[in-house]
Amino acid sequence: MPVLMNSRFDHPQSAKLDDFQGMTNPKVGNHNTDTAEGFKKYGWFATTTNRLVMGSKDKHSKDEKKSLDELSKYGSSTSSSALSKKMEKRYGASSSNISDISLRGSFVEESILGVDAFRVFSNTVLVEEVSNKPVQVNVCWRQSFINTKITLDTLVKDAIFTIVQDIKAEKSIANDIDMISDLSLLVLGKVDYNSPGLRVWLNPDSNFAIYDIKQGDELLLKYTLDIGVVLVSIPARSTKIHLEYNFDFLVSHAIAMLRNPDSDTHLDKKERWGLYCPRFGMWLDETKTLFSYNFTTDTILELRALVNEFLLRLYLPDFDQKIAIKVLPSLLVSDVMAMVQCQLHNRKLKLYTNGQYGLFITSTDSWMQPDAVIESYAMAKTESIHFCIQYQFVAIQTPNENLNIPVDKQMLVHSMLKKLEQETQNANHESYSLYLPTNEKLKDTEVLWNVIKDISSTDKLRYRLTSQKALISAFKVESTESNSVEIEVEVDFSEPLSSIVHYFCRRLGIRYSEFCQLQLVNQTKLDLSMSFLSQGVPFGSKIFVVWKTHPSKNASI
Repeated sequence: MPVLMNSRFDHPQSAKLDDFQGMTNPKVGNHNTDTAEGFKKYGWFATTTNRLVMGSKDKHSKDEKKSLDELSKYGSSTSSSALSKKMEKRYGASSSNISDISLRGSFVEESILGVDAFRVFSNTVLVEEVSNKPVQVNVCWRQSFINTKITLDTLVKDAIFTIVQDIKAEKSIANDIDMISDLSLLVLGKVDYNSPGLRVWLNPDSNFAIYDIKQGDELLLKYTLDIGVVLVSIPARSTKIHLEYNFDFLVSHAIAMLRNPDSDTHLDKKERWGLYCPRFGMWLDETKTLFSYNFTTDTILELRALVNEFLLRLYLPDFDQKIAIKVLPSLLVSDVMAMVQCQLHNRKLKLYTNGQYGLFITSTDSWMQPDAVIESYAMAKTESIHFCIQYQFVAIQTPNENLNIPVDKQMLVHSMLKKLEQETQNANHESYSLYLPTNEKLKDTEVLWNVIKDISSTDKLRYRLTSQKALISAFKVESTESNSVEIEVEVDFSEPLSSIVHYFCRRLGIRYSEFCQLQLVNQTKLDLSMSFLSQGVPFGSKIFVVWKTHPSKNASI
């Protein structure tokens, strides 16, 4: 059975649509396609299937002919009314005009038609639907971003015109684009995901389908008359130069300019020099322009003597992935970490926001120091280095301020309390403890790394006075009898009473709407805006919760 594929994929064995459109085979079986409404509906689609069906007739074996005879008998035994309805539904023609021979062949031929021709139809519809389906992209124009939708069958130059109109309509973006009268001077580029930091400029006369644009991709709209500026560091002289370049300025021209004696660099002419970008971890291609690279305002290039790089193999436990990058032996560990983060951003992998990552050597169970040179670690060339969280920053609320303190995997609560004693002034540290946001006290022997996993990244631990015991009892104003029920509770004596009176009411089964005041045994009324500690209430005191009934109200506790 011949297999027909969509011609727009340019498959070596696919048939061309023009070959089918010129054919005029009027019949499938013995019924006329010109009179069949079903075939008229599909046009070239029906003509294509005619050729397939006629070509397949010569390939019927004897067994197939036998099955056709059996199928014909089954068709003749079927009621004429039911058969008539089936034929009218399938072909839009009366069953009386269809002979037994055509009936016998139509069932089998229709199965061939349904398989092969459906492939043509489904492939065509699928490609057209994908091409016409819009994708949303982020377009960057002079440090500002705008979201817009494009279809893959749109020409790049037409999309540029649409993007310009969207930018003009967006009030939050500076409308300096109005000053550009010639839109042919605008180019559109995308980041090359196979080479971090490299841009691919889109051909204005091509459509987006050939550039593999995906939902959420970032595009760059650039004016070719703009002047770019990048900071170039020359480690040989410990100097930095701001280099200006236009759209066609090659990397080779930049190297020649920086090595020129007039630029006062005095570099050794016997050595080969190149521009190296530590952020991307790559040498710039001398045949490309500086505008071909995705430089930002904080990008720094380095003019270095060309040396051999080595391959650094990394394992990412957060994503269970392995990557490899080329690095210079003289790079700092901090520069290598910046390169890794750039790679992850390019792969759209997000790191833990409250974590500080580092390079970990498993064989020596040690961390690389950020200010050390990467070649000082011999294991970097022989084994996989783990890029994982070295510290987590935990937010701690203290009596004076909120602190963000780094925590490693071995740090205990006891060690954190010692650190907080140094950070927090005017606090009686012997009476202070560390609490979860739920007011649960942490034990001194607990590992903080495990504690942080169980709370939200936005929550704060509380460094406060250790909860002390107090006795609470209900006292009703209208009652002459004293309530003998006493409940022992642990509360923070440094908290305002207004924040804990709700807790007292719940424990005693009193509606808060019926609450009146708090008082001591000597009937001293307590100020709810102040704490027990500030009012001189000793630990273990008995507190009366005074309340009275309001029959007209049914407020909840």
